[in-house]
Amino acid sequence: MIAKPVATGTRITVELTLGKLAAGEIIERILDAHPRLMCEAVLTAITFVEEASCQRSQQRPCLMKQHGEQQQNVPGKQSPIF
Repeated sequence: MIAKPVATGTRITVELTLGKLAAGEIIERILDAHPRLMCEAVLTAITFVEEASCQRSQQRPCLMKQHGEQQQNVPGKQSPIF
Protein backbone atom coordinates (compact mmCIF):
# COMPACT_ATOMS: atom_id res chain seq x y z
CA MET A 1 0.00 0.00 0.00
CA ILE A 2 1.31 3.45 -0.88
CA ALA A 3 1.09 6.16 1.76
CA LYS A 4 -1.24 9.01 0.84
CA PRO A 5 -1.21 12.54 2.26
CA VAL A 6 -3.81 13.11 4.97
CA ALA A 7 -5.08 16.09 6.92
CA THR A 8 -3.02 16.46 10.09
CA GLY A 9 -4.54 14.62 13.05
CA THR A 10 -6.94 12.64 10.87
CA ARG A 11 -7.01 9.68 8.53
CA ILE A 12 -8.89 11.70 5.92
CA THR A 13 -6.93 11.67 2.68
CA VAL A 14 -6.38 14.71 0.52
CA GLU A 15 -7.58 12.56 -2.37
CA LEU A 16 -10.94 11.95 -0.67
CA THR A 17 -11.40 15.63 0.14
CA LEU A 18 -10.51 16.83 -3.36
CA GLY A 19 -12.64 14.09 -4.90
CA LYS A 20 -15.67 15.31 -2.99
CA LEU A 21 -15.00 18.88 -4.10
CA ALA A 22 -14.57 17.74 -7.71
CA ALA A 23 -17.92 15.96 -7.47
CA GLY A 24 -19.54 19.27 -6.54
CA GLU A 25 -19.81 18.93 -2.78
CA ILE A 26 -19.41 22.19 -0.87
CA ILE A 27 -16.79 22.64 1.85
CA GLU A 28 -19.37 23.07 4.62
CA ARG A 29 -20.95 19.71 3.81
CA ILE A 30 -17.55 17.99 3.76
CA LEU A 31 -16.73 19.50 7.15
CA ASP A 32 -20.10 18.36 8.54
CA ALA A 33 -19.43 14.82 7.34
CA HIS A 34 -15.91 14.80 8.81
CA PRO A 35 -15.93 16.73 12.13
CA ARG A 36 -12.18 16.33 12.73
CA LEU A 37 -11.37 17.90 9.37
CA MET A 38 -10.57 21.61 9.56
CA CYS A 39 -11.49 24.16 6.90
CA GLU A 40 -7.83 25.25 6.74
CA ALA A 41 -6.84 21.71 5.69
CA VAL A 42 -9.34 21.74 2.83
CA LEU A 43 -8.14 25.16 1.66
CA THR A 44 -4.51 24.04 1.89
CA ALA A 45 -5.29 21.01 -0.28
CA ILE A 46 -6.94 23.24 -2.87
CA THR A 47 -3.95 25.61 -2.83
CA PHE A 48 -1.51 22.71 -3.20
CA VAL A 49 -3.31 21.38 -6.28
CA GLU A 50 -3.68 24.84 -7.78
CA GLU A 51 0.03 25.58 -7.37
CA ALA A 52 1.01 22.19 -8.80
CA SER A 53 -1.24 22.83 -11.77
CA CYS A 54 0.30 26.26 -12.34
CA GLN A 55 3.79 24.78 -12.29
CA ARG A 56 2.78 22.34 -15.02
CA SER A 57 1.17 25.01 -17.17
CA GLN A 58 3.07 28.27 -17.11
CA GLN A 59 0.80 29.54 -19.89
CA ARG A 60 -1.94 30.61 -17.48
CA PRO A 61 -1.47 32.65 -14.32
CA CYS A 62 -2.29 31.12 -10.95
CA LEU A 63 -5.61 32.18 -9.44
CA MET A 64 -4.01 33.31 -6.19
CA LYS A 65 -1.49 35.44 -8.05
CA GLN A 66 -4.27 37.02 -10.12
CA HIS A 67 -5.90 38.28 -6.94
CA GLY A 68 -2.62 39.55 -5.47
CA GLU A 69 -2.71 37.03 -2.63
CA GLN A 70 0.27 35.07 -1.45
CA GLN A 71 0.35 32.16 0.92
CA GLN A 72 2.56 33.08 3.84
CA ASN A 73 4.66 30.51 5.57
CA VAL A 74 4.58 31.27 9.25
CA PRO A 75 7.63 29.94 11.12
CA GLY A 76 6.65 27.32 13.66
CA LYS A 77 3.16 26.85 12.20
CA GLN A 78 2.53 23.36 10.94
CA SER A 79 0.71 22.85 7.67
CA PRO A 80 -2.69 21.17 8.18
CA ILE A 81 -1.71 18.60 5.56
CA PHE A 82 1.22 16.14 5.45
